[in-house]
Formats: sequence, structure tokens, C-alpha cells
Amino acid sequence: MDTREFERLQLEYNALRNALPPLPEPEDLYAKIIRVCRYFWISVKSVENLGLRVRSLRNTIDTWQERYTMCKILIETVARVRLEFLLIRSQLAALWALPSLLVATHKVESEVWRTMIRRQQGDDGGNPLLIDYTTMERAITDKLEVLKEYDTSLREYEEALGHESLQEERLFRAQILLELETLRDSIAERSSRESIVMDTTQREDDPVSLGQGEENTGEPEEREGIEEAMQESLATAQEIYQGHLVQREHEALLIRDNEQFVEPILEIEEEDESIDQELMVIDEEQSDEEEEHDAHSPAHAAQEEEQHDAHAPAHGAQEREHHASPPIHEAHRGHRARDVREDRRRQARSPVRDVRDLRGHQAPAPIQDVRHRRPPQPQDEIAQLRQQLQQQMQAVTNFNNMIEELEDQERCPIRTFAGGRIQNPNEERMPLANMYSSYD
Repeated sequence: MDTREFERLQLEYNALRNALPPLPEPEDLYAKIIRVCRYFWISVKSVENLGLRVRSLRNTIDTWQERYTMCKILIETVARVRLEFLLIRSQLAALWALPSLLVATHKVESEVWRTMIRRQQGDDGGNPLLIDYTTMERAITDKLEVLKEYDTSLREYEEALGHESLQEERLFRAQILLELETLRDSIAERSSRESIVMDTTQREDDPVSLGQGEENTGEPEEREGIEEAMQESLATAQEIYQGHLVQREHEALLIRDNEQFVEPILEIEEEDESIDQELMVIDEEQSDEEEEHDAHSPAHAAQEEEQHDAHAPAHGAQEREHHASPPIHEAHRGHRARDVREDRRRQARSPVRDVRDLRGHQAPAPIQDVRHRRPPQPQDEIAQLRQQLQQQMQAVTNFNNMIEELEDQERCPIRTFAGGRIQNPNEERMPLANMYSSYD
């Protein structure tokens, strides 16, 4: 080889050596490879946990809103773990290209590097850590396929939840329209009765009817405004009630699943005295009403005349009969006391108030004599509609206050099972064993 050829080769060698990036020391390179292998092991565990969470989502009985939120979170988690595997693959490819350069530049001998890479390393579970580049490349490819299957399954489930939400929305709209149609029919029927009464009064007295017609020129518009306000308040109350029902159903399912942790509620028997007092007041009112009714009846007057002419022994016999009657009255009173206790227990166990309060239903008014009842006037109808509107708005306000009281109640801390790992979502809000006990 002549001198020129040697110089050319020397120049090429120097150019290649200068083009190489800064090479790490063999020990530093080995530590970086082991660190990336540990990241790979953590990502593999993430894939296993994802499989458990996907199966739990399929078997849960939560509402579609909670399932939809969990599904979106799992989709984003799958995408994140996939990016982690791609990053690990690129880092391993770059790191495993450096040992050959170290050997070529005589920074380390090949036998020394093989001895270093064969050192036994373990994961957190004490199992051998996977270090071989070829085996890790195949494992990364398999995990990427599994993540792709999870992503496809979750997106199909998300679409199914979307259809379920649309169906529930249609049912809710149909129910609201039915309620509004019923309210509209009742208002139309009341308006028709009002028009019939007004026609009757006009036929009896023309001047009065004309005066009423002039005064009530603006009443239809005012009545329409009141009707719209009633419809809006009814729709708002219905939405709040539906949301509260969904929350109650979810809480009922949680309580049913965790019945083994709940202690029985101690019943307080101190209400017997108040029940007896109420029964005594009721008995006094009933006895007063019966005496007042008998005092105004003709039969009672005749009986008083007969008693006035009767002898004293007969009066003594009546007193003995009167003193002999308390046992029957006491037995009847005992039955009524048990009925009152049962009604109170049923009311105490009821978690939600009567829904009829939200719709403005009231107790039926006492029946009056039709002959002494004057025909309903338009002013009375408007006043009644305004009163119903105020009652509905007050019912909505009371219902909101009740929900706020329930939400402000103290909640138990999150339970921890198996060292803080919770796999069942229902365990996150599971009540403590003594939550329902009266000893708290």
C-alpha cells in the first residue's frame, strides 16, 4: 500500500470518528438500559390493570353518565400507555446501537460487555427482569396489539352508551310533553266552565255582564302568562326530581350491595307519650262534635224530655253504664295508637317527600252546598292560578333545600382494601360499618 492510499484511509477513519456522537461510558450505558427495561415492566403492569378496569366497566350497574365518563377515561389511558410503549421501543433501539460503537472504538471489550449484560436483575416482585432486546421487541409488539383491541372495544361501548342516552332523553321528553298536555287540558276545561258561567250571568243581567266584559279585557293575556310560568316551574321541578331519583337509585344499589357492613338502626320508643297526647286530643274533639250534633237534633230534645220525667234509679243505671264503657274505648284507643306508630315508622323510612307537593296538588276542599255557592268569577280564577304558581315555586324551593341538606351531610372517607388498591368502583363510596348506628 502506497503512502497516498494510507493517507486517504486515515482521513476517512478520522472523519468517521469525528462524526460519531459522544459515547457514554460502558457502566452508564448499562444503567440506562436497565432503567428502560424497568419502565417496560411498569407499562406491562398498566396493560394488565387496564384489562381489569375494562371488564369492571362492562359488569357495572352504575348510571349511563358514570359509565360514559369512565369509558372516556379508559380510552385516554389506553392512548397514553400506547405512547409509553412506542417511546420505550425507540429508546431501546438507540441504546442497543451504542455497544457496537463502544467495541469498535476500543472503549470496551466485547467479552466484558457480554459479562455486564448477563448480570441478573429483578423487578419489584422478585422475578427476573427482561433485558434481551429481541425478546423485548416481540413483547412490545404483542402489548400494542392488546391495546388496540381495548381501544376498539371501548369505542364501541362508548357508542352504545350514546344510543342509551338518546333513548333516555326521548323518554324524558315524552313524559314532560304528557305532563304539559295534561296541564293544558285541565286549564282548557276550567276556562270552558268559566265561559259557561259568564254566559249565564250575562243572560240574567246585561249591564253587569257588559261591565265585567270591559273590566276583563286584559285577563286572557295575564292568564296565559301565569300558565307559562306554571309550565316552566313544573318542568324545572320535574328535572330536579328526575335527577334526585337517579341519585336515590344509585344510593339504594350501593346500600343493597353493602348490607353486610350496615348495623341495624335502633328504634326510639319515646314517641308513645306524644301519640297518647294526640289520641286524647282527637278523642276530646270527637266527643265535642258528637255532643254538639246530638244537642241540635230533634231526637235529642225528645230524649231530654223523657230523661227529665224519668226516675233517679234510671239515671243511676245510665251512670253505671257510662262508667262501664271505658274498657271498650281504651281498646279502640290502643288499636289507633298502633296505627299511628306504624304510620310514623313508614314516614320515617320514606327517603323522599311526596312528589305531589312539587306539582301543586292540595287536599280536596270540603264539599259545599251548590245552592249557596256563587258562580266562580274571573278574578277568583286568576287569584287561584297565582296562588297555585306561588305554591309550586315554594315546593321547588323546599325540594332544593332538601337536596342541599342531603348533600351537605358528612361523608365517610374512602375505604382502603388490600393495601389501598380499590378494584370495584362501588367500594369508593361504601359507608362505614357504624354509619347508620345511633351511637355516633
